[in-house]
Amino acid sequence: MYSNKSLSQLIYVKIYEGEAPNERFITYELLEISLPACQGLEADLEAEAAGGEFVLDADGNCQWSGAWTFKDGNWTAPQTENGGDETKGSLDGLLVPGLIGLALVIVVILTLVFMRSDSGDDTKDFSVGETGFGGVVDQTEQYVQQLIAQGYPEETARAYAQQYAAQAAAAVPAAAAAAPVMDNAVYQQYYQQFTAQGYDPQTAATYAQQYALQYAQSQQ
Repeated sequence: MYSNKSLSQLIYVKIYEGEAPNERFITYELLEISLPACQGLEADLEAEAAGGEFVLDADGNCQWSGAWTFKDGNWTAPQTENGGDETKGSLDGLLVPGLIGLALVIVVILTLVFMRSDSGDDTKDFSVGETGFGGVVDQTEQYVQQLIAQGYPEETARAYAQQYAAQAAAAVPAAAAAAPVMDNAVYQQYYQQFTAQGYDPQTAATYAQQYALQYAQSQQ
């Protein structure tokens, strides 16, 4: 009565004395027994999850059907072709893009660092150049930074700095009016340098004019 499924089976028992048809002291018993699937065989959980199950063959015996194999009480998982290579290939497929992305991030960071460093070096070299006029730019830029630190927007701070530079120029003694006229070529050279360093056109023009005038005075 065993099957490939667990079930309960009722068994009726008749107890009597004598022989039919002369039966005496007749008693009936009812027994209920549990029949585990395939006489107690338990399928592996992973084997069942893979779609396998016990089935009955033509002789009524339990046979395992599925990707897993069951032999001599041992369960064996199916072998996949190039299983190890597939796992390695999957890891390589994830590792290579990750390394490329990391390399790109490093390149971008280094590029930004070098650009910022080069910009700082250019400003420093210009401020201490042979012209000797770097102090004016440093003082004006310091004034801008001080205003920004006090909470002013950068645009407003630079506007105030321009006013400061204009007032400083107005305070020059009247004798300066006799100074030579600035050289336009020198002015254009300074203007290009300031715009290359990131100054807006108006600020670059103001600084270039100051430098060109001071350069003209130095050539007397």
